[in-house]
Amino acid sequence: MSKHVAIFNRKSRSEGDTDETMQNHRQITRRLCEERGFTYIEYEEVISGASALEERTELIRMLQDVEKGLFQAVVTVELSRLSRSGHYSHIIADTLAEHNVLIITPRETIDLNIDSQRFLYDIGSAVNSNEYRTIKRRMRQGIIEKAKRGEYVAGKVPFGYDAVIIGKKRTLVPNDDADIVRVIYNLAENGYGNKEIAKRMGKAHKSIENILRNKQYTGTLVYQLYNKPRTKGGIITDVIEVPNAFEAIVPMETHFRVQAAMKGRLRGDIDVKARSRGEVRTILKDLLYCNVCNIKTGFNLDRGRMYIKACPKCRAKGAQESVVLEAFYSQLEFVEKHWRELWEKALDKSSSAIGDDLTVQMETLEQSRSKLTNKLKKAREAYTEGIFTKEEYLTDKAAIDKELISIDQTLKQVKDEIEKRDLFTDSDMLEHRLTVLEKVKKLTNLTEINRLLKLIIALVYYQRNEDDSIELMIAPK
Repeated sequence: MSKHVAIFNRKSRSEGDTDETMQNHRQITRRLCEERGFTYIEYEEVISGASALEERTELIRMLQDVEKGLFQAVVTVELSRLSRSGHYSHIIADTLAEHNVLIITPRETIDLNIDSQRFLYDIGSAVNSNEYRTIKRRMRQGIIEKAKRGEYVAGKVPFGYDAVIIGKKRTLVPNDDADIVRVIYNLAENGYGNKEIAKRMGKAHKSIENILRNKQYTGTLVYQLYNKPRTKGGIITDVIEVPNAFEAIVPMETHFRVQAAMKGRLRGDIDVKARSRGEVRTILKDLLYCNVCNIKTGFNLDRGRMYIKACPKCRAKGAQESVVLEAFYSQLEFVEKHWRELWEKALDKSSSAIGDDLTVQMETLEQSRSKLTNKLKKAREAYTEGIFTKEEYLTDKAAIDKELISIDQTLKQVKDEIEKRDLFTDSDMLEHRLTVLEKVKKLTNLTEINRLLKLIIALVYYQRNEDDSIELMIAPK
């Protein structure tokens, strides 16, 4: 009586040409069944052999059919096609043994109910699991080395670029959509919000945000390393950045100015994202804050006149908008004069104290990181020598790893700030403010004036005193 068997073919996505490899596996398993007179049902997957069991849909379906008593054997090219996970290999083996199902490969037939053969199966599963970890580690290291050389190793290509092979190196080159990216950056640099840009460009709001936050448009290769897959809650442990890895679509200066403009459209905690909403009926929309309790001040239109609302928290008195605007323009004139004086002085300076502070901060962080690395090394040695138990070592390691991740994240922020300082001198920043102010003076449209003011002003603190005098303080970006 001929056997009715299950053919199981699995191909990992990382193994090259999926179709050709899977076709080869089909030929081998089908030929084996035909030569031995087996009837069969095929199950196929394109997935890593170490994936979670719930993701192995075809394997689960086959095991369910095994439990129904449909098969006498499972035919596969090699044991590793069933699983590369030691834990899942045991689950598969227990299911097959319980229902007296053999495993047949071109090299061997395994009866899992025979102790010696089960023992060999377990050894083979352990070897496959270790081989997978070794291959995975080598592939990861190979990807990291390629990224450090400036090769584009990520799967997804940023909008506006094409991934091409030049001299055996995978890199990015701008395509026809690069002009769209430049327009998006230009709008953002001039104070337009993501939603307004999305509306103008006919794109999703999230797509605009992703484009504007992507540093790779400056020609800088950015590759993030995770402690485990993002789909499984992985966190970033390191970021590889290689400047001038490929042709830039936007200058680095533009990218940094856009990041500053995007931050400027957030109020208070950046995570709150209290964005500007509604019609612009005053040039101070979203800029005016109570000087007493630091709460954003609202406006109200009554009988054709605009009024500043009383503070909802401290009940500080409001005022007519015209009176506040008069005080604002007076204060702005003083601020402009101050900026111009600072700009003239800054032209004579070659460096800033802030830059020095950032350098000191970076050196301190790097020293802290070095100390933690040494501490981790000593803990590992103590565990190896039997001074620490495994539990003590793992507890220390988890705590140190957490600190290292925090330091690395802070280091990246500081390095970004230093990079900005290298690109933007104090004179550049002040000149930009003065240029924006000149544009404001020529405009009459409230929306446009408000948009430009937000590029150079963070907040305007308002207070009406008991004698009804108005005090304003402009806080620049």
